[in-house]
Parts: sequence; C-alpha cells; structure tokens
Amino acid sequence: MTPHYLEIFTGNNDFALSYHSEAYAFKMSASPVTVPAYWPKPNYVNPESRKGGAIAYNTVLMVVVVTIVSLRYYSRVGVLKQRLGLDDFFIGLSLVSLC
Repeated sequence: MTPHYLEIFTGNNDFALSYHSEAYAFKMSASPVTVPAYWPKPNYVNPESRKGGAIAYNTVLMVVVVTIVSLRYYSRVGVLKQRLGLDDFFIGLSLVSLC
C-alpha cells in the first residue's frame, strides 16, 4: 500500500500542487501571470446581461417545485386521507419563503 503524500512546488512565478495516493493522483497548477493579458477588455458601458435567462430558469424551477409540493399535499390529503403533518407545514413554509 503506497502512502498518501502532498507535494508543493514553487518557483519561476509558478505554483503547482500535486497529490498522490494509491487510488488517484492529480496536479493543479496556477495560471501563468501572462494569461490575464489575453482576456478581452471589460465592457462597462453596455455590458452583456443574462437577466432573461436567469428569470426563465427560476420560473421553470418554481413551477416544478410548486407542482411537486401540490402533488405531495394532494396525495397526503386526497388519496391517503391523512392530515397534514409538521413536515408538510415546514415544506409549505419554505415554499412561501421561496416565492
């Protein structure tokens, strides 16, 4: 059985972390300091917005969550003929806090 060991290398403005074990090994390296020079210039005047996608994504997920909670309440009260319990109360409370 090989032992686990961690190696840290520094030098020439580089940083590398290497972890070795019996099951796997990986190496993480920091980007060189020259990489940010190739990034595009920021657009502060008319920035790109992802607001529409975020609203659509959240709306779809909210519809899914309300549907699932409604089906749970229906199955508990309508099908099984049981009262709603404390867990159902907290599920409803968390659903209201999401909206």
